Amino acid sequence: MLAGSVGQGGINKPVEVKIAQVILNNWLGDQRLPLLKVDGIAGPLTIGAIKSFQKTHGTGSDGRLDPAGRTLATLVGLQLAQAQAALVQTHNGRQLKAMASNATSEVAPALAAIAALRTILTTL
Repeated sequence: MLAGSVGQGGINKPVEVKIAQVILNNWLGDQRLPLLKVDGIAGPLTIGAIKSFQKTHGTGSDGRLDPAGRTLATLVGLQLAQAQAALVQTHNGRQLKAMASNATSEVAPALAAIAALRTILTTL
């Protein structure tokens, strides 16, 4: 999802910062916290949101999302769980519920990628 790090001391390529901001906004919205402006700038509000997530989920305190790091993995994992729950709730069909409950580790990353891309594309 991210090729480089985003946040404090990160590479902070604007397109990757935008991806991080969109993903963080999903979490911030769930927490009923103010959303970030999706502007591609890893400023104090974006770094603060990363640190807040890290503090809440115990994934560090460096204010950075690294491609293979725990913070990004946890953030994306939450997105996946929400996407699966929404899919089941929206369609509310027995077959779909069974598919979601029996999703293999091969299907889960694909669902997460689709959900993340859909969100990113609607904000760019």
